Amino acid sequence: MTDPRIVSKAFVILSQLSRAEKHFNVGYGHREGVPA
Repeated sequence: MTDPRIVSKAFVILSQLSRAEKHFNVGYGHREGVPA
């Protein structure tokens, strides 16, 4: 049911998001400390 291409694309997006989140954490502190 799940297309392998979609899965691989999702993994790429997730890795990019986690990398961006690390940069945000460096700049703004932990996510729990940032108001929504």
